[in-house]
Order: sequence, then C-alpha cells, then structure tokens
Amino acid sequence: ATSAISCLFTVTGLTTLGFLTITGTSGTTTIASGQGFTVGDSQFVVQQGSGHVGIGTTTPAAAANLHVYHNTDKALFEVVAASDVARETLSLRRTRNDATAPAAGFGTILSFELEGFSDASAPNTGRISSNWEVDQTNNTTARDSNMLFSTMLDNVLAEKVRITSAGNVGIGTTTPGTSLSIGNTGNDTITISATATSTF
Repeated sequence: ATSAISCLFTVTGLTTLGFLTITGTSGTTTIASGQGFTVGDSQFVVQQGSGHVGIGTTTPAAAANLHVYHNTDKALFEVVAASDVARETLSLRRTRNDATAPAAGFGTILSFELEGFSDASAPNTGRISSNWEVDQTNNTTARDSNMLFSTMLDNVLAEKVRITSAGNVGIGTTTPGTSLSIGNTGNDTITISATATSTF
C-alpha cells in the first residue's frame, strides 16, 4: 500500500545560508537565514539572532521575549481543569543570573502600555509590582514582600498605593505604619459623600 503526501517539501540554497520551506494547503512554514522560523505569514515567528518570539507579528518587540499581537481580539491565557478551586493562570517570575541572593527592592513588575497622542508612542501608563522588603538572608523570616500600584499623571508614572508585608495599606505614602495610612498631597485627604440613608 502507498500513501500520498499532500504537501510540497523544498530545500533551496547553500547548506548554511539557504532556507527550508514546507508548503501545505493551510499555509507555509519557513526556516530562513536572517528570519529564523516562521509559520504562515506571522502566526508564529522565532527571530534569528535575538530569539524573540512573535505570535501574530513578524517583528516582535526587541525588549520582549514574547510578543503577542492581534488587532481585533484579546490575548487569552487559559487553564482548563475539572476543579472549582482557584488556580494560577499567569505567573511572573524574576531570578538573578548569578549566585548572589536578592536584596531588598528585588522584584517583578507587570506593566501596562497605551498608545498616546503620537502613533509611535506607547508610554508605560501603569504598573503592579511585587518586591522583597528586606535582603534575602534565609528562606523563612526574610521572606517579606510588598505590592506596589503605580499610575500616570501628567506623563509621570509614580507609585500611588502600597501594601506592605504586614498588611498595612499606604495611599500617597510609601511607608504606611498603620493599617491605613493616607499621605497629604495638599488636597483634602479624605472625602466621604453620604445620602440621607447612609450609615458609617
């Protein structure tokens, strides 16, 4: 018995500088000098040299290892499991590339970028970060971390809210010493709006 091969297999050019093209009914896969590995036009791209990965784009951002692009829909990270408990869906991990233990301030940042007035501008407009509060000298009592939330005002990105390892919340202050600390920025510190039926 014989089986038909429904795609074209082509090898062209020199061994070190040529390229490999596999063409089927649904698209083309290319391994080319200077381009790396490409599935279709831009469905999946691995850049040669940089190692950057692009999904939906042939030019993944130089500052990123993974660039997902879609002009009409959202990027989806999904965990499927037959369970009703919460599960980690997306984890951000930061490590050092040497044997030195992390110091206070070592952390990871989730950044948000939005297109600005100029098409080419996409400023960092918000951040959520988690950092060590103290130098890491052991795996128990030194493991104290905080959460920082930053927003942009007049093109300046700055921390606005902090939650410490002790659970203290600071708004407008980076050193909350009580359960809730609110810094005075020159405006009214607290405003409470109530209706006739409101209770506090």
